[in-house]
Amino acid sequence: MSDLESVAPEAVYHFTRAQYERLVEQGEFNDARVELLRGVLVKTNAQGVWHLRVTGELHALLLKLLGDSVFVTSHSPVALSDDSEPEPDVAVHPRETLGDTIPGQPALLVEVSDSSLSRDGGIKRSLYSEAGVPEYWIVRRDTASVEVYTEPSPAGFQREQVYGPTDSIRLQAFPEVEVPIAEFWLEGFTPSRREGASPSPTAGVDMWRSVTTPIR
Repeated sequence: MSDLESVAPEAVYHFTRAQYERLVEQGEFNDARVELLRGVLVKTNAQGVWHLRVTGELHALLLKLLGDSVFVTSHSPVALSDDSEPEPDVAVHPRETLGDTIPGQPALLVEVSDSSLSRDGGIKRSLYSEAGVPEYWIVRRDTASVEVYTEPSPAGFQREQVYGPTDSIRLQAFPEVEVPIAEFWLEGFTPSRREGASPSPTAGVDMWRSVTTPIR
């Protein structure tokens, strides 16, 4: 048990998103990379070369494919709920949803997972589904695959699709657009073996897995 786990929940101070944004404006986190998840300040992971390159290539590709109809950001805040403001690796915002505040109605959120899989597939997946994000990708280095989650609900995403590096993904919000994974994937880095990971049996296979219970 960690020190934090031994503290009673009522003794832990939780921030609202409004409080957090005021602290950001005051420069309280200039020397730290954090994001607000369920009212708790969480330090973000350092980025390696693979993470940096995949994120950058995907950002550029989405801009090329979607053009001026969207606003694409990387490692930027998303106003998800009253107590959560994550900073996904890539976010796609329709321009008509933009205003003079931090955007909060993304069409697509993407997390590039190298060392952050437990967070990306756990609390972030739950938060994104609860907030009604229509499409969420987890780009997984360990299995050389992209997991695509759709049909959000308060109980969790109801559908998952798994793609391999040679597949293309048709966007939910822009069905006329297909994103070829090969154009942002780094073949020389796949798959990761740093923790003894082995390729997923679904890697490289375009398959639907409909679920009757929420994916948790």
